Amino acid sequence: MTTIDQKHIDLILAMRNHGLANYIIPGLDSHLIGGAGAGCVRLFQCSRNHREQITPHSHRFDFSALVLRGTVQNMIWDEDAQGDEFLVCKNIYRGSVGQYLPGEATIKRMAITDDGHYKPGDLYHMKAHEIHSINFSRDAMVLFLEGPQVSNSSVILQPHTEHGTVHTFKTESWMFQPITPATPEALDL
Repeated sequence: MTTIDQKHIDLILAMRNHGLANYIIPGLDSHLIGGAGAGCVRLFQCSRNHREQITPHSHRFDFSALVLRGTVQNMIWDEDAQGDEFLVCKNIYRGSVGQYLPGEATIKRMAITDDGHYKPGDLYHMKAHEIHSINFSRDAMVLFLEGPQVSNSSVILQPHTEHGTVHTFKTESWMFQPITPATPEALDL
């Protein structure tokens, strides 16, 4: 197992840029790491034990993640005849974070089929078409390696009951707020 110590974390912190606060949930910040033009590496940092529901979703790219600090619970969803009904919606990316156009939708029975728990030094990987929801612990720090885009859309799951679909997927005004670049002193380096 790989040991992640403070010198690794300090180097990654020094490479942060283009930060977004409250990335989907309160207290989850996202920063790009390093320069442009050679793929996308993000650093996710969570300042809270989040309890907010992240709508189960797929991505437009494959990714790998390395947990540097804290813990991550990554739940994979699949079609399952014994699962609950969800409206499975295609979202077409509009070129800017948090902006989508609705696409085709269908009702399917879905369930969590893999419930992975990860700690510092652990890696996990997902293909673009896989659907997941995720929980971060307070002080979690995850290095997120985005592969090349393989699709212009992703999929979300929204609960469906006999009374209709509960639309849990939203982009709120407090999400994706630019973070002012920090000075080295503010980074505690």
